[in-house]
Amino acid sequence: MSGELRADPGSLLPLARKILGFLEPDPALQARWLETPGLHDPSAAAAVVQAAERLKLAVQQREKVIVAGDYDADGILGTAILTGALRRQGVEAGFYIPDRIREGYGLQEKTVRLAAEKGYGLLVTVDNGVQAHEALAAARAAGLDVIVTDHHQFSRTPDAGWFVHPVLMEAPFASLCGAAVAYELVRQAGWDSDYELILAGVASVADQMEVTGQTRALIFRALQLLGTTADPHIRLLAGQDPATETDLSFQVIPKINSLGRLSDMVNANNAVRYFLCSDIRQLMPLAQSITEINERRKTMSRQMAAEAEARLVSAGEGVIFLESPSWHEGIIGLAAGSLCEKTGRAVILAARNPGGYKASMRVPEGIDCMQLLAGFDGFTSLGGHTRAAGFSLDLDQREAFVSWLETVQVPPAVRKKPVVIDPEDLTVPAIRQLDALRPFGTGFEMPEVSIENPDIACIRSFSGDRHRRYILENGLEAVRFNQPDGERTLPGSRIRALTGKPSVNVWMQAVRPQLILSDVVTGDSSN
Repeated sequence: MSGELRADPGSLLPLARKILGFLEPDPALQARWLETPGLHDPSAAAAVVQAAERLKLAVQQREKVIVAGDYDADGILGTAILTGALRRQGVEAGFYIPDRIREGYGLQEKTVRLAAEKGYGLLVTVDNGVQAHEALAAARAAGLDVIVTDHHQFSRTPDAGWFVHPVLMEAPFASLCGAAVAYELVRQAGWDSDYELILAGVASVADQMEVTGQTRALIFRALQLLGTTADPHIRLLAGQDPATETDLSFQVIPKINSLGRLSDMVNANNAVRYFLCSDIRQLMPLAQSITEINERRKTMSRQMAAEAEARLVSAGEGVIFLESPSWHEGIIGLAAGSLCEKTGRAVILAARNPGGYKASMRVPEGIDCMQLLAGFDGFTSLGGHTRAAGFSLDLDQREAFVSWLETVQVPPAVRKKPVVIDPEDLTVPAIRQLDALRPFGTGFEMPEVSIENPDIACIRSFSGDRHRRYILENGLEAVRFNQPDGERTLPGSRIRALTGKPSVNVWMQAVRPQLILSDVVTGDSSN
């Protein structure tokens, strides 16, 4: 870490001081979150050093190298990092992203066989490989050397010549995503550039890694570089230079992910080609194509979420399970997340096809997907983490699964308490001072703030009653987008708290503080 403070703890305005105290209750440790995160030296772990030496040998021997990635943003960006670095060394480096729908996740035996047939001597996985035991056996049988780079959990060490994983690296690298693992390998080889750092930082945000150690430094430095180098790849997707990790999450990452989700409509390998391309004349139409695919993804997701909500007739606290043969398996997770957010319940949406079910589950904060699903042993595949999971199910297991779901006791969602503030705390300088705490993310999430017993001067609905603006006596605006039906006629006298996240609104040269609401708490509310 650099040790240089971005803001003196004693100079913090009340908003930043309250939020920092919430995130780091120990006053003795608070200053470290105000330090400028500096990159740690390249990992000197034996696993990284030895794998880097194998890559250098490939350069010396002019071997053909194939990089096998994953279809999400982390895998796509990691594949671009490693492929681009190898090509700059003069290596004939190919890459392959599997088709999410036809091939599924991870390294496949078919990919290994094709690589061997095309004369590749070294195969390197990125963001996958720890569970690809059959494919790794096929690689060994075909005479391919394999380097597995991954960050997912594993029960047994993959049978590969070289294995690079955060658990084999020093403590600062514990929370690396797949692309960041590939970046560390490139750093150890001495081939890294600012561009690869940017991609590793974007991928770290995309995979929602814990923002500590090297991950925090990567995100911070990537955003710094995006503000000074004007990288065309990210700028064209965002429409501007992203200033924060939130900008990346909303403006860039969904577009990269959309190519993997809609693999029946577009080839996810085109995303890697985009990030490897250096010709701006080619980049512009590619970026436009990616943006158009993402717009299609958004439309499909909204339609699926609306259809699922219309079919929802049951009340209660149990798991919502809905299925359809018309649903796209690349979109069900997004629609499940939307329905989960709207209902506050655990949601499973499944795409039914002749071969079985592909399902995605999303749960509210405080509930663990994998723990809930652990009681059923009829899945043909299961993976995920606390808030999101995916699984496959044979057609003849449906009734057993539905019966089992009816017995599942879903624990109540535990929503994190907001930070209580005064309306006067929300000023433009105070909100902008929060940048001294960035990057926010997993393990250091920007909390919601709450104004209790607000003095509301007036309430105005807009956009056909879809949204609502609460104006407080001191002039602060609190905006509720897509308000629930129950709030449309809610009088100010019943409101006990306004909860949301601070924002700076810039409109027609006017700059104002805002509170973007997630909850309007009433006197008779149980939330």
